[in-house]
Amino acid sequence: MSTAHRPLWRPATSGVPFFAAAPGGRRERSGSDVLLLVVSLVPGLFLAAVAVPPSGFEQAMIGVVDEVPTSLDVLWRLGAATLLLWVVVVVLTAVLRRRGEVLVDVVLTSLTSLGLAMVAQRLLEGSWPNVSEILTGGSTGSVPLVVLALGAGVSFAAAPHLSLPFRRFGRWCVWGAAASVVMLGSTTPTGALLSLLTAVAAASTVHLVLASTMNGASWPTLPVEPAGTVNFPVVPSTHESSIVKLII
Repeated sequence: MSTAHRPLWRPATSGVPFFAAAPGGRRERSGSDVLLLVVSLVPGLFLAAVAVPPSGFEQAMIGVVDEVPTSLDVLWRLGAATLLLWVVVVVLTAVLRRRGEVLVDVVLTSLTSLGLAMVAQRLLEGSWPNVSEILTGGSTGSVPLVVLALGAGVSFAAAPHLSLPFRRFGRWCVWGAAASVVMLGSTTPTGALLSLLTAVAAASTVHLVLASTMNGASWPTLPVEPAGTVNFPVVPSTHESSIVKLII
């Protein structure tokens, strides 16, 4: 008696799919990517002008953060680690599902985020960041924090390809990590915002060059189960702008 070969990784047959559309969808450029790029660059340049040295108000905020008990550091480390875990999940799922378009967006955005963040730190701090400053902010914190820009860039790059619940989860991971690295002293509040704006600029640049909107193929409708229960298909919205996918 022969048994059919079953792949190790199969798309879900019910529930919410990880990706918003089936492979092979058409990519289109959106004018919202240009707007996102401008919206991220203009505030980013302003923040860069006031980030180093920190203003009196920001120094007061840093002082409040310093008063938080160090026993809570484990919570902040978990918040930062959640973004790292999310990045690993996105990349591994794209590899296992053979989603080359997602991997291309993620890799190019990672390189762009890394380059922009390192150049920004070189201009603001006067020297190129070392490995410790890239990963943890060093002993005094880094502006911007390269690893935060890198992780957020991956999440933002993958967002247009993901279903709504996973896009939202990615947003929470990014904001949670940004707050966590500030609480750990790895960067300043302005440095965290500058890191996120760097990630948005990198992702919107890649989406503008390669296009980001997925159209065409969608997941098939699921049949009615014999017991009478209906698995309602999740029909992805293929015409959402990049701004909608970044905010929601």
